[in-house]
Amino acid sequence: MKRLPLALTLLALLAAPIALQVSAQETKPAAPAPASAKGLAFLAGDWESRSAKESFRAHYGDPEGGMVLGVSKSIEGGRAVFFELEVFRSEGEVLVLQPYPGGKAAASFRATELTKSSVTFANPKNEFPKEITYACPSQDRLEITLRGGDREQRFALKRLSR
Repeated sequence: MKRLPLALTLLALLAAPIALQVSAQETKPAAPAPASAKGLAFLAGDWESRSAKESFRAHYGDPEGGMVLGVSKSIEGGRAVFFELEVFRSEGEVLVLQPYPGGKAAASFRATELTKSSVTFANPKNEFPKEITYACPSQDRLEITLRGGDREQRFALKRLSR
């Protein structure tokens, strides 16, 4: 059996952990974005979307105390047909969204990206949505996008008050 020279053996031993570390970084899922509820100040206020058949209203509180509370409802024919409560809070260094559609707890989502006018939350294990983005392209417009698999739902809302 042929033996490798000592220099090549040492080089192989030193390179192996580096190769494993690079490989692990390539397959690791996106790390949660470190954040606090203060970064969600852009959401604060009352928002509405109207069509001929329905209206959707949402209210998001300010981030005081490290938490943002949200409440929304859909109205069709003068009757509320859906409502949701939302809690945005920091868990350690990670911003978490806990929705309560219809008042019942659902899967929680962790922030993966936060800018001064948008935030994206993700939970790859959830059936739908897997990702939720809240974005304010301007002070009077809020876009909420739900994504998962081949599905995407978008809601465009206008600011009612601040």
